[in-house]
Amino acid sequence: MPPARPAELTLTSDDFPEWKALWDRSIDRSKWIRAGTAARLLSSYSYPGTNIIRSSQFERSRNSIQKALDAEFAAANVTFMPAQKERLRPFFATVEKNPLTDEQAEACICMDAADQIVAAAGSGKTSTLVAKTGYLLLEGLAKPEEILLLAFNATAARELAERLGSGPVSALAFQRLS
Repeated sequence: MPPARPAELTLTSDDFPEWKALWDRSIDRSKWIRAGTAARLLSSYSYPGTNIIRSSQFERSRNSIQKALDAEFAAANVTFMPAQKERLRPFFATVEKNPLTDEQAEACICMDAADQIVAAAGSGKTSTLVAKTGYLLLEGLAKPEEILLLAFNATAARELAERLGSGPVSALAFQRLS
């Protein structure tokens, strides 16, 4: 019979204030908090100090700490989303020929690592990409030369480039990457 594993403690980051103090100021709760932030924090910041009992509790609590942080950050994003949509309502109403829908505005605001927009023809994918590009620039989240928009074909890439206007933001078809 294998040895029994110690039970995972159900502690949160608040139970380790000295650990939370290491990273807490780096999280801007007035902006979108990306998915995976909790896992990144846990891998980047080890428990400080030499208290073996506390360090052991921390290590055994990693899963519960991550779940609690994921929930905390998701709740912050739920609060952030409607406030941001309201604050930028004029932008979302005028960035393209037609005002963006709520779903399109939410796709612009959500800043999780990689975005993939898949939808039927004529549903507003290009408008969403143009608006998200504008949102990134307006909010100072990216510089134009840091943005690359990829389309499935040259026609879609040309349309993106036309709607973006002249500037350093790149719009290419996948085939042009090779």
